[in-house]
Amino acid sequence: MRKMKHKKLAALTLAALMALMPMSVLAEETSVASDPAAAEKVLTEAQIDLKQLEVDSLTEADLQEQTQVAAPSRLEAIPQAADLQVAELGAEKPMTFSKASAPAASADGIYLTDSFYLTETGDSELFYPLLLEDGHVLHVQVDMPDNAQLDYDVYLFEVDANLDLTMVDYSEYSTYINGTNGTLSEAVGAKNASGVAKEYAVLVQSYNGGSINQPFTIHIAIYPMLDNLEVDENADFARAITMATDRNTPVTSRAIDTVIDNDWFILDSSGSPIDQVEVTLDSVSVAAGYKVEVYTRSSSNQMIRVPISNNKFRISGGTYYIRVSSAVTTVTGQNYTLNLIPHYDADQVIITEILGGFDVTYPEGTRYRVEDSVTVKGVVGGNGFLLPNAQVTVTAENDAWTNPSYRYSTATVTTDSNGAFTAIVNLAPSYASRSYYLYGAIDFIHYYDIGWLYAESGSGFAGYYPLYIFAYSIYVG
Repeated sequence: MRKMKHKKLAALTLAALMALMPMSVLAEETSVASDPAAAEKVLTEAQIDLKQLEVDSLTEADLQEQTQVAAPSRLEAIPQAADLQVAELGAEKPMTFSKASAPAASADGIYLTDSFYLTETGDSELFYPLLLEDGHVLHVQVDMPDNAQLDYDVYLFEVDANLDLTMVDYSEYSTYINGTNGTLSEAVGAKNASGVAKEYAVLVQSYNGGSINQPFTIHIAIYPMLDNLEVDENADFARAITMATDRNTPVTSRAIDTVIDNDWFILDSSGSPIDQVEVTLDSVSVAAGYKVEVYTRSSSNQMIRVPISNNKFRISGGTYYIRVSSAVTTVTGQNYTLNLIPHYDADQVIITEILGGFDVTYPEGTRYRVEDSVTVKGVVGGNGFLLPNAQVTVTAENDAWTNPSYRYSTATVTTDSNGAFTAIVNLAPSYASRSYYLYGAIDFIHYYDIGWLYAESGSGFAGYYPLYIFAYSIYVG
């Protein structure tokens, strides 16, 4: 038999292991003939104390604003009134405006975009005036050149009647190329609930490097404000999420206000027992082109994209930033639901039924005898919860074979939404290493092997259940 993986079982003798088998497996000795009552091995002693995950929505009041990590550190000087007079939007720095680019669902919104060049460190472009009416929100996003040697920042200022500038938002990510996705766009925003119109100016400045052939692209959108939690366009203003460990935590109070809206959430996983987090958006939002991304943040303020597989990302005790955004061609002005579902690595497997054979008694004792296949049913759990979509491998091991291709017969399946699985293991042929002479009115010799049955998922293990693997029977007379 293969060396056991679990230290607490490694020293058990065969006799001791048999003694540990539940009475439903080690049935009372019977004749070799089929016992219909034992044909389905229901393991009634298997206690299933695993729970289902529940649902508990996060409302607007639950989402607290994250304190800024630090004050802007890379801006050399706030622009002056003279700068605004030189670079008025639509004059020396014209931008392309396309009403067709604005979604039909937001006819009152405007969207502008164009590309510009910064040619050296310290070079900048200033865009002004941006008129923001009461009840509207302004979003600005700057897509950076795909070049690790270039590092640009974005600053947003409110401009008063005297052309004095007050900084209201900034974005100073350090460049980090996330493969084909490039570096994360810089983004800033403002909302106006003052009762009067306001003016704003945007400064894009090179912190490092410049290029005459690799432009940055600026997007500016002004739309009626629907989301009371605006603005949170970059990770510095992410809203903290307290994620439950025993339930789905959907965020239902947010909306995409403009075609370049960025909503940020921060998740602190310190001390959490959760192994993975599933992040999904509702189907309507997915159809509208909304997307969710996850990032970590380096000590040098680089935003590093976290791989997501099957809508899940693995956490390891750090801080994670979750971004919900849209493409510039998608529908705006609708609420979305962001689902955060905890997932655990499997640490428990419970076998509830074994089918396909029956109990027999040979000289080695009473075991469940199978021939061509065996069916195993059970559930998988992690941290006390039933685990959907968990991979389970069920193995029937035949001690008589040394060739692994015949010694181990396996079936790997995935649990359903309730954490349950059914695995059919097709057995390798029996080696017929043992025999038992049956005396009676008609004598037979049975040939068989000794085997074991067990199931594994993650660190969870169930077994070993003793088997006879039947080969054939010879009529003696």
